[in-house]
Formats: sequence, structure tokens, C-alpha cells
Amino acid sequence: MVGYFQFTNFITSYFSKIQNNIFSDKNNIILGGPVTGKTTLLMQLAAFTDFNDGVKLIFNNINNHKTDLLINIFKDTKVLIFIDNFSDSIESFKKLSKIKNFTILGFERGHNYGIISHLLDEKEYNYTNITKLSDLDIQGIYDQLPLDQRKSRLIRETNGAYDKDSIFEFISRNVKYSSIDKRYEDLIKELTEKNILLAEFLILCSYVHYTRTPLSFDMAYSYFSDDIDSFDEIFYMRDDLKDLIKDYSGDLMIEEDQDYYYPRSIFSAETILKVASKELLRDVIKKALYQIASTQIPFYNIYRKSAYDKNLMLKAFPNWEEGKEFYEDVYEYDFKNPYVLQQGALYLAQKKKYTEAFHWIDKAITQTNNKYFSIRNSHAIILFDANINSKDENPEVRNQLDNSMEILEKCITNDKRKLFHAIRYAEQSKEYSKRYFDEKSKKYIEKSKIWLKEEQKNNSWNFEILNLLKELDNLV
Repeated sequence: MVGYFQFTNFITSYFSKIQNNIFSDKNNIILGGPVTGKTTLLMQLAAFTDFNDGVKLIFNNINNHKTDLLINIFKDTKVLIFIDNFSDSIESFKKLSKIKNFTILGFERGHNYGIISHLLDEKEYNYTNITKLSDLDIQGIYDQLPLDQRKSRLIRETNGAYDKDSIFEFISRNVKYSSIDKRYEDLIKELTEKNILLAEFLILCSYVHYTRTPLSFDMAYSYFSDDIDSFDEIFYMRDDLKDLIKDYSGDLMIEEDQDYYYPRSIFSAETILKVASKELLRDVIKKALYQIASTQIPFYNIYRKSAYDKNLMLKAFPNWEEGKEFYEDVYEYDFKNPYVLQQGALYLAQKKKYTEAFHWIDKAITQTNNKYFSIRNSHAIILFDANINSKDENPEVRNQLDNSMEILEKCITNDKRKLFHAIRYAEQSKEYSKRYFDEKSKKYIEKSKIWLKEEQKNNSWNFEILNLLKELDNLV
């Protein structure tokens, strides 16, 4: 990974744009996809922005108690505050944004921000999406790469149907080294052969970090309690993995007298989860569920949002019956949370077990009195996916597809998170028109374009809207 880390000090054109925005009369929101340099840019701005007449602070999440403390301590001082992953601290972010002597910069992945974007007034913020590198940035990064680590000529995306490269695509095209995925895969295999507990520790730490919470010592000790003789062995394993796991000290610490751990970065955590064998990943996730009490998990309300995400479970549980059993156990563990049923239903639908998926999503709807729009959205997705590729020409198939579209229309009309539903509606409109290209399908497409254009006014940062609009234009 030498090639990657050697050019992260390159300052892109986004640096000067955001730095200028800092001194405007608005706070700032910086968005980007995975591996686009958000955290690196945050550190560069914090280090190289002249703010001598005030105080600069950096947080990875921020809780309400610390927010109130900051407001009281710095009521007469200019403060420049950088908050990474700010969507997990949205109430604190909103509160800090209203303090006149505070300048706030929030950094977040675009898809995470999309979920909570309706809670903020876009007119009050400067938005910068840093996903795409400019041509000058691409050339500048390439020029700074050591000759022995870059390919002989600069390679960039030339297909007009695709976006400009992000840092991740740039790495893949232009840096000479064995892939990051392959390196982590080999590392995990080596750890598994030498000491399976070390491999589990690395996977566990990555899994917990994937949920945006640190791994506490109590969690680690409970997880390994049947495998070790004393708590000292947790420290020994941590030391053995010192190049891969760091000590955490931040807002997501509840008890100061115990240690917390997390991987080098969210990218490394996600890569480790991606390349780990499905058997090892499954075993760690199941063991974490059965060994670690929810009361031991710092900020469990944050943890539970991603810990049972269907995308991760699809890899961990390729056998749908085993996955179904796992979700049933999670449902009991998580106090019969309807969102567990929702994720389980989406998992089962991906496995094409639609009867079971409908049973679970219907149960979630009943449990919530049909008031949760995200669960309605999932119901629409399952209904659509269960019928769109059906070879049956029975009119009932199309009725079910229309029912799915109608559910989404109601979500768009009544829910504040319109973007979330409008994007799914547009995606379904595309698929619908491929099967039934008639006046009804055209109406769906036109509705999609109207809603997307409306959302584009309020979400100028979102590149996905523009891409969808182009695709819809090509269908009519």
C-alpha cells in the first residue's frame, strides 16, 4: 500500500475552494464516496488553514454533552470545528451550526448524508462534493508519484458515460503494486494459519468499526472470554496487531478507565470485511452477537444501524436458512426491533425467498402501524423485485409492480426524506420501462424526472441525481 499513502499529502483543488468557503458567512458540508480523501482533506485544512485569532478543533462524532460544553467554554471565542462522520451527530451539528462565533465543517459520505439531509436547510451551508478529481488534480497526483511506483503513462477514464475518476479509481489505474484487496486477503490467511484468535480480533475490530463505533476492551474480553485465560491476553493480541489496529480516544468513549480500539481507517475496515472468507466473517459476527451484551457496546443506537446490514450479511451468510436463523436471533437480541425484520426481509428478498421476505416485512409494517416510511420503502422494493423479472404474463404481475410504484409515490409525497424515495422510484421506473414500454411506463419516467429535478434544487451536491436524469432522458 506504499503507493497509496505516498500521495495522500497532495493537496487537491478542493482544498483552496473549501478554505475560501471557511471565511464566508456559511458553515460547510463536504461530501464524497468511499476512498475519496475526505479525512485526509479534513486534516490538511485543519493543519494549513490560518486561524490565529481563534481555536481549531477536530472531532470524529460529537455528543450532546460535549456540544453544550463547547458552547459554554468558547462563547466569546472564534472556533473552527471539523467534524468527521457528522451524520451520526446530526443534532449536535445543527446546534453548533447556529452559534455565530463557530465555523463548522462537516465531512460525510454522500449516501449517509442523503439519509439525514432533510433535517438541514441547504441554503445555510456551502456544499462541496469531492468525489470527482479534476483533470489538473489527476495530472498533479500522477506527477508526484515516484517513478518506480507509477505506471509508464497516465491512464484516466475516457468513456463519457462514466464520471471522472475519484482517488480510488486513480489508484487502480495508475499505481504499480499488488492490489490492496490482495494484500489484506493474504494477511488474513496468514493470521488464520498462525493464530486464529488474531484473525478474529482483526475482523471483530473491523466489523465494529464498520458500525461507526469503537471496540471497547469489555466487548473484546466478552468476545474472547471462552478462548483466553486472563484479560492480559487482550493486550497481547492488541500489541501483535499494532500496525493494523490503533487505540481510540474520542467522543464514543463512555468509560475513561478502559481501552478502545479501531482499525487504521474505515477503508481498511471495509477492505478487511470484503476479503475475509465468508466462514470467518460469519463466525465472528455470530460470536459477537452471542457473546457481547448490548449494554457493553458504546453508543448502541449508532451500532445497531449498521451491525445487521443486509449487504454485509449476504456475504457472511450465503446459506439463506442460516441467515434467516441469524436474523431471528438478532430480532430477539435487539428487543424485537422492527428494523431488524426490515433488514432480514431485504436479505431474504436478495436470496429470492420472497414468501419469507413478505412475511417479515408485513410483520414490520404491522409492528410499526405502517408509519415508518423506510419500512414502506423496503416493502415497495421487495414487491417490485419479486415481480419485475417474472416470466409470468398474468396481469397480476403488473398490478403488483404498479402497487410498488404507488407505495413509493406516497412515500415521496408524505415523507421528509424525499430524495431517498425519489431515487428508488427513478431506478424502478427504468426497469419498468424495459419490460412495459408504453404510456404508463412513460408517465412513471416523467414523474421520476419531475421529482428528481425538484430534489436537485435542494441537493445540488448529489451527482447520482444528474446521472439518473441522463439515463431517464435516454429512455423517452
